Amino acid sequence: MKISTAIASGMLLAFLILSPLAAAAAADAVTVTVTPAAVTSTYTVSGGVTAGSGSVAGTAVFIKVANPSGSTVAVASSTVSGSGATGTYSSTLTSGGSSAWTTGTYSVTVTYGTNSSGTPAKASATFTYTSSAGGGGGTTGGGGGLSTAQLNAIYGNLTQIKSQITSINATLQAIRTSSSSNSAAITALQTSVTSQITALQSSLSNLATVVGQLQTAAGSASTAIAGLQSTLASVSSTVSTVGSQVTSMQSSIAGATTAANNASSAVSSTQTYVLVVAARTLLARQWAYSSARLP
Repeated sequence: MKISTAIASGMLLAFLILSPLAAAAAADAVTVTVTPAAVTSTYTVSGGVTAGSGSVAGTAVFIKVANPSGSTVAVASSTVSGSGATGTYSSTLTSGGSSAWTTGTYSVTVTYGTNSSGTPAKASATFTYTSSAGGGGGTTGGGGGLSTAQLNAIYGNLTQIKSQITSINATLQAIRTSSSSNSAAITALQTSVTSQITALQSSLSNLATVVGQLQTAAGSASTAIAGLQSTLASVSSTVSTVGSQVTSMQSSIAGATTAANNASSAVSSTQTYVLVVAARTLLARQWAYSSARLP
């Protein structure tokens, strides 16, 4: 499957330049086959790939075709089919279309690399091509060939992409430098925070000790209060007993007072009776004596 030559070339250059920046990983692998071996019109570039790490899903191979003189006559990209560590690709291209397509042996180079690979994998194959009488179609051609104007456009795009990549690398370097200069400040901040955390932990430990002491003191006070309550209960019981005894004594006193009053009343009655009897006796004797003296 053909794509815009400028875009394909840009993708290829970006891939070749940026791939060394990726972290080292297991090597990727790619194979290539061109059919038919003798090309007169269309031809198919196909093969298999193995991802050094991760999955082949969402990846692609880049195809470059060079004529017998080494000049690039076709550039294409083909999406890899598969979801695991291995997959396949296939792309059909058209030969001819420009004066660059001369009779001879052509080389096909396929490049493949995942984002985590260090060096992209490459594979090459060849096919033969016989130009038709009268040569190609000049600078207008079609199919998979590139005209001189198209090549010049590609080179211009590649130069612009390279300039942008250089600018990106400079920005990344500036970020690294800034991070390095801030490292000392970050370290100092971490030390300060660690010190403050240590002080806070010490304060918490002291607070826990004080709380423990307060709990111990509270326990002693609780014991003393319990003893005092027991004493008060005993005193209350004693007071209650004394109160009962006083009530009993009051009752006894009341009984004794009543008895005394009764005895007093009895004595008064007896005395009155005795006096009455004595008076009557005395009167009777006086009367008898008086009667005896009368003539």
